[in-house]
Amino acid sequence: MNKIFQSGGIFVHPSNHKKIASFDAGLLFSEVELVSKEGFVDNLWFLYQKGRSVNVRRHLAYLELAGGKMELCELFFSKNGVETKEQLTDCEILAENDSGVTFYAHSSIIYAVQKYGYKPPDQFIDAVKDEVIRLRNANR
Repeated sequence: MNKIFQSGGIFVHPSNHKKIASFDAGLLFSEVELVSKEGFVDNLWFLYQKGRSVNVRRHLAYLELAGGKMELCELFFSKNGVETKEQLTDCEILAENDSGVTFYAHSSIIYAVQKYGYKPPDQFIDAVKDEVIRLRNANR
């Protein structure tokens, strides 16, 4: 991963970082891709929890929908039959693909994918997967 540049505690994205939209109602996972969607949510959650986030703020994340409507970003998980709810902190998630291209997205993207089935560009999905694999291999 490239060195993270900060200015006054704020991460300044280099010009070669590619920003991914938090939500686009026209880009959705198909019903055939639902398993891929769940795996993608798990991978984003892993990066969010394992320190691949920058510009972490002291407030909760909200997703802006059409018409300016704001929704609090709450994720729901089921583990061993136990339902849990997690509220997202406002931040940005970084993911670098195997070619060295770095993407970033607002943490609300996790909520948009889980609740609405938002499917960001395949390059970002692949970069998230690559980053998770790298981090898991580094921790072995």
